[in-house]
Amino acid sequence: MLTQQRRKILVMAEDKASSSPCTEGYPSLRRLSAKHRETFAFKTISERLPKILTQVIDTMYKKSDRVVQEHGQEGGDDVKAVIHQLSELRYGLQTDKPLAPLVWGNDIDMWQGAFETYQTKRNKDPSWFQSSWLMVECYLYRKIADILKTSKFLSSFDPFKEQKQASYLSYTASISPLAKYILLATSAADLTIASNRHHLEHVILLSLWGNKTDLSMIASYEGYDASQDMSGLGVTLTDEYLQGLHQNILSDDLTAVCDILASNVSQKRVDIVLDNAGFELFTDLCMAELLVSMKLVDKVIFHCKQLPWFVSDASQFDVHWMLDQMSSSDDNDIVKLGEKWKGHLSDGVWVLTDHAFWTTPYEFAAMKRVAPDLYAQLQEASLVIFKGDLNYRKLVADRNWLYATPFSVTLGGFLPTAVCALRTLKADLVAGVNKEKVESAKNKTTEWMITGQYAVVQLCKV
Repeated sequence: MLTQQRRKILVMAEDKASSSPCTEGYPSLRRLSAKHRETFAFKTISERLPKILTQVIDTMYKKSDRVVQEHGQEGGDDVKAVIHQLSELRYGLQTDKPLAPLVWGNDIDMWQGAFETYQTKRNKDPSWFQSSWLMVECYLYRKIADILKTSKFLSSFDPFKEQKQASYLSYTASISPLAKYILLATSAADLTIASNRHHLEHVILLSLWGNKTDLSMIASYEGYDASQDMSGLGVTLTDEYLQGLHQNILSDDLTAVCDILASNVSQKRVDIVLDNAGFELFTDLCMAELLVSMKLVDKVIFHCKQLPWFVSDASQFDVHWMLDQMSSSDDNDIVKLGEKWKGHLSDGVWVLTDHAFWTTPYEFAAMKRVAPDLYAQLQEASLVIFKGDLNYRKLVADRNWLYATPFSVTLGGFLPTAVCALRTLKADLVAGVNKEKVESAKNKTTEWMITGQYAVVQLCKV
C-alpha cells in the first residue's frame, strides 16, 4: 500500500513528469500485470515464458538418455515425470490457471504468505494473466526448481547451466582485454582515489553495461538488443569514450556513488546483489577488484541465488565455475586475475552468500518484515549495489510509475543503508527520469524501456 506521504510526493512529482506514466493506458502506480495487453508483462507471460519453458523441456529430453544410462528404467521414468510436470506448467500458464502451491524449499512460508495476502485482498487464487507480473514470473522459475528438486535423480540439475557456461565462453574475446586493463589499473604504484577516480568510474560503467547480457531476454525476445560490442569497454579511457558510455544513462548518479566509495570510513563493506552469470559477473568482479585494490573497502559481500533463476542469474556454483575457467585459460592475464580472485575468497576479503528471500516474489520494501535477518545483514554495509532489471523491479515494487517520480520515493521505505541501482532497462517501468530524457529516448525507439539500450545509475543515501 502507498502511504499518505508517498502519495503527496507522487502528486508533486507528476507536475514534472511526462503527461503519462511509463505504460500509457495502464493505471499509474498500479503493479504491472499481463491482464493489460499493451504491457511488456503481457508479452512476457504470453510469449517469452512459454518459449523458455519449451527450452527447459527440450533440455530435459536431451538429458534423458544420460539419466537412463546411469539409472536404468527408473531414471527414465523420473525424467518422464519431470517433463510431464513441466508440460502441465506450460499448459497452466497458457490457459491462465491458478498457481499451484509449492512443496519444497526453505522459502515455502514466504511464498505461502505472498499467496495468502493475494487471496485475502482479492478473494481468489493468483493466476498467470490476472496477478502481478512480478509474482508470476518469479513463480515460473521457482516452480521449475520445485519440480526438479522433488525428482529422484534430477534434484541438483540446473537446466540453464549449459547456457550460462556457453555465454561466458562466447565472451572470451571481450574478457581478455578487460583482464589486461584491470591488472594494469591495479598494479600502479599510486592507487589512491585522487589519482585513480577515472578507473573507479570506468569499472562501475563496465558493471552497468555488462547487464545487457541477459539470457532470459536474448533467448526469448527477438526485439532485445544485445549487439553492443563489449570488447571495447576495457581498451580505452579517453574522455570521449567515457562520455559515450554515459550518453544513454537516463538517470546518472555515478559521481555521488563514487563519492560514497571514496569517503574515508574505517572498516567499510560493500554488498553487491548479483544479477547475471557470465560476462556481467566478470564485470562485477572487476568492479569489486578495484574497490579492494584501491583500499576503498575492506570486504565485498556477493549475494547469489540459491536456485536456477531467470535463466542466467548467478549462483555460488556459477561464480566458482567461472573462476576455474579463468584459471585454466590460455590467456595469462585471465589466469592471473582468476587466481587473484580465488585468493580474495580464500582470505575472506570477498564472501559469497545467498538467501531464500532473493527467489521470492516480494518487493524489497517487504524485506524488513519477511526476512529481517537479511535486512540486518545489509545494514552492516556502507553501500549495497543492486544489479540488473529484476532487482530494480523489486526495488521500485514493479509499479507503473510516472517517469519523474524520485527514486527515493519508489523504494517504499527500503533503506537498510545507501542503495545503488545499476540497471539496463528491460521492462516498461522506470523512475527518476526527467521529461527531456524520456522524449529523447522515445524519439529514437518506441521500445526504449525494453531493449537494454538505455540504463540508470541511481542512488539513495540514508
